[in-house]
Amino acid sequence: FTLVDSELVIRSRYTPPIALQLKRLSWQNSELRHQGSGEVLIAGVTSNALSFILDLHGPDLASSKGQLYLASQDLNVLPWFETLLPQSRKLARADLNFAAWGDISAGVLSRLQIQLAANKLIWRQGGELRQLSLGEGQLQWQPTEHGWQLLSSQLVLQSNQQRWPDFQLQLVQERGELAVSLQQLQLAVAVPLAQLFAEDSTVLQQILDYQTDARITRLALQLGNQQWFALGDFIDLTSAPV
Repeated sequence: FTLVDSELVIRSRYTPPIALQLKRLSWQNSELRHQGSGEVLIAGVTSNALSFILDLHGPDLASSKGQLYLASQDLNVLPWFETLLPQSRKLARADLNFAAWGDISAGVLSRLQIQLAANKLIWRQGGELRQLSLGEGQLQWQPTEHGWQLLSSQLVLQSNQQRWPDFQLQLVQERGELAVSLQQLQLAVAVPLAQLFAEDSTVLQQILDYQTDARITRLALQLGNQQWFALGDFIDLTSAPV
């Protein structure tokens, strides 16, 4: 069968409901094999669709196993940024390019391997277009007993024409609490984007006036229950007198 312009809501114990708008879905059942493909838009997260292929084996969804393939080309996630951070309405585009392969066991996604391509944030400031790019790298997502974790390989950041040292990222969410770990992140890479948001924040502008830079060799953040905790190390700290 085929579905066009339909909606599917996914519910989880640890995340808010996710509304999927199915632009197109083709589905075929052949005894114990179930195959689907199409294009889906995630409500409130993307403004255009990503493509998927699903291949399952089993008598029913709860006991099925198989593979999931996802791919995006210039997937615009600006709606997600605007929800997460209202100041990001100043951005012109937020594009994701990736391919992902997932394993499904007992009807549940058990692992997702993501290959990143060229991803970018674009905005206009002072009459000029500016860009922050995240280049090629790999991410691995998998569920844990009470949530999920996301691990990265070394990732490439580039601000306009300047490339910065590769960094690594780890996210762990369990029972509504988020732990973030960063390694080898250069503070200066975020300055052009911070300058955009500083137009509406006197405090942020005062911070930027110090022209502070450093390389964060290790940073751990714990967020949850309206509290946060940070611990880290840095080298090559510089700052300009104001």
